[in-house]
Amino acid sequence: MNSETSVIATKVLLPRRRAEWVRRPRLLDFLDEHIDSKLTIIVAPAGYGKSSLLIEFAHNADIPVCWYSLDAFDRVLASFLST
Repeated sequence: MNSETSVIATKVLLPRRRAEWVRRPRLLDFLDEHIDSKLTIIVAPAGYGKSSLLIEFAHNADIPVCWYSLDAFDRVLASFLST
């Protein structure tokens, strides 16, 4: 893989859980119950804990998890698809 198509490790490493985050057992249970759904969309304004919820879910998951952190460079579809 050359430097043009390499993925920065921090984009694909699952972030660590933080003790100070509010745990949301009801939402975690919901995600567990619907793990076989084809698509689950989580929508909320910035700062409402979407990423925190998914990080917690990924750390507790009994299935393989793929993590990819999006940033401004991923807005270019060709660049995003090439990674």
